Amino acid sequence: MKAKASAEEFIRVWQDSKDINEVCERLSMGQSTCNSRASRYRKKGVPLQVFHRPGRPRKNWDKLATLALKKED
Repeated sequence: MKAKASAEEFIRVWQDSKDINEVCERLSMGQSTCNSRASRYRKKGVPLQVFHRPGRPRKNWDKLATLALKKED
């Protein structure tokens, strides 16, 4: 098993990868570990890129908010 990646290595790999699976493979870490670490870094002000889940359409929050405000006749 690979030793824990340093913060610098984690950030370099994260920013250089196309998706979370690539990060996990390159660092020999699980997906939940990578996501947790990225979340912690973001909370500390590190602007890591966001990987969107494949196969799931993005929600249009403005459209959903408008729908919620409509009254039924």
